[in-house]
Amino acid sequence: MQLIGGDTTKGPLSITLTVQGFLPKEQAMLRSGAKVGDWLYVTGDLGDSQAGLDVILDPEKRHLPFADILEQRHYLSTPRIVAGQALVHLASSAIDISDGLIADLQHILRRSNVGASIDVSLLPLSKELLQFVDSVTSAQQYALTSGEEYELCFTIPEENRGSLENALAHCGTKVTCIGQIRPAGTFELHNQGKKLDWQLAGYDHFKVKA
Repeated sequence: MQLIGGDTTKGPLSITLTVQGFLPKEQAMLRSGAKVGDWLYVTGDLGDSQAGLDVILDPEKRHLPFADILEQRHYLSTPRIVAGQALVHLASSAIDISDGLIADLQHILRRSNVGASIDVSLLPLSKELLQFVDSVTSAQQYALTSGEEYELCFTIPEENRGSLENALAHCGTKVTCIGQIRPAGTFELHNQGKKLDWQLAGYDHFKVKA
């Protein structure tokens, strides 16, 4: 039997739950609202979940600094529900990072018909990740591709930037501006203006494993 999509698993028991909800009119943050000139933000730190998964899959990495902390961050991510609610009237578009920043940002870019520029020197990196990997560059690449982060990636119009810090102050969530929305067809990674030719991608649900 051939299947495309759905929750499939091999084991003695499989339980799948579906939860549906409703939003008041004009309250939904869509992927389709980003405009050229909007600023690109993320919540929290990025890359820890992938580092934690590396520890789980490769026991030899358990001796590396902060391996146990990073493993727990993979298992116990923090959903940014309160932060998301605070962004409802400020963000022009938003998505949670489940497949990696680059992969999930592409959904916003396609739906909004825009491009983006990211300064990797601005990516928020935890001190644990920086000591776990062998270089800042490695940490930046983790941040761009790490899945199951469940941080928020969102865009803010220029006129709403001043209200952003106040809106999120009450929920204790760090936010970082990492780039800006550009015209369609543009996607650029740079380090303080120096263009980078990194061929990176996030998790691909349809990739065929060898």
